[in-house]
This record gives sequence, C-alpha cells and structure tokens, in this order.
Amino acid sequence: MFISSSAFGNTYATQEWYSWVPGAGDGILTRQPNCLLGAFLSTIRFISIVRLLGLDISLTATGVAALDGKKLIHSELINTFKEDEDIVRFGQILKRIQRCVQEDNIEAVGIEGYAYFMGSKGNCLTRTAECNGILKHWLHSINIPYYLVPPTAHKKFITGKGNATKEETIAAIAKLYPELPKPTNKKEVAALSNLADAVSIVLWLENKLKGPVTLQETGARRSLSPPH
Repeated sequence: MFISSSAFGNTYATQEWYSWVPGAGDGILTRQPNCLLGAFLSTIRFISIVRLLGLDISLTATGVAALDGKKLIHSELINTFKEDEDIVRFGQILKRIQRCVQEDNIEAVGIEGYAYFMGSKGNCLTRTAECNGILKHWLHSINIPYYLVPPTAHKKFITGKGNATKEETIAAIAKLYPELPKPTNKKEVAALSNLADAVSIVLWLENKLKGPVTLQETGARRSLSPPH
C-alpha cells in the first residue's frame, strides 16, 4: 500500500509499504522492514487507497467489480451450480475472488451487508453468511481491510433511493458504465442486479475513501478511520 508524506506542505513519495494488522475496530498499519526513506516516517500523515473491490455475495451469482480510481478495471459474475455441496460452492467463489484480488492488486474491499438477505426464504441468509465468513477470514489473513456496506447506503448513493429496485440500480449503473451487460429478460435481471450492486458498492466505498484519509497516530502504530 502506497504511503505519501506531506512534510512542509508538499507531497513526497516515500515508497514505503504498510501491512494491515487487525485492531479493535480499525485496521492497523505496521511498517515493513524494507523502507527506502525512513527519515520521513515522522512526517507521514495521509494514506491513499486506489484499487478497490466491491462484492455482492450470492451462491448463485456473486457480483464482482474492481475500481482503479473511477475506472472500472474488472467486473464479473461468479456462477456456481446448486447441485454442488455448499462447501464446494464456497471454495469456487473464494478462489475466483482471490484471483481477482491478487491480479488487480486490490487494497480494500466493500462487501454488501446482510440486510439485503433479511427477506430471503429458507437458509439463504445462513449460507451466504457462511460464505461471507470464509471470505472475511481470508482477507483478514492477508491484511486487506474490508467494509460491510449497508444495501440502503450504496443504493441511495447511486440512485437517490435507499429502496431502489433491481431494475433501477441496473439502470443507474448502466449510465455510468454502458459497457456492462444489460438484462434481456426477467431471469437475467436477478443475476445482473448482483453485478450492478457490486459496482454500486465499490463506488460508494471509493467515495468514502477518496482523497487522503487521515491516519490517527497511536504511538508507533497508525489506524485508518473507517468510512461512516
């Protein structure tokens, strides 16, 4: 993760890398041994997170969207078969997300919160929560921060309505990224709405983290204030 210094009113590239260590609520940044400009450590004030990933987890069609600034650099739906055991499907989803995180050099992840599934029937909520738990554990293990994004928050940010329908969210995202696939029937609406939600989530997160995010000094460690 790139860190810059704002000493004397200017921005200097320190070319240092920090890793995320889980703390009490916030991610904690700790310096790696190989720093190039250690003399400027005391002047570090800001962190810039550029590459972000948005996820709308679904065992049927998980929406994935990656941003570099405002540029959409990756989007896809991860499909699994309902005939397979849940643990197999969890593994397939995780493996594809891992590949995306690594290939696109993702620095932070937004995951849609559980409120979206409160109206689901059967054990959909439980199974989705299990998949989310596996994903969070992996992100935690590689020190990548993740944020749970309330469905009403990202929908309102994109459409102006916290209770926007699937079709409204798809339409709003299509205006921003017309290259994304558009549904041609009702069956496709359900799947492509997950993709639209993933884009909506990552745009919401980018808006919350855009610009330099203040680092709060806590002795030798620095914590990143999460989005509100």
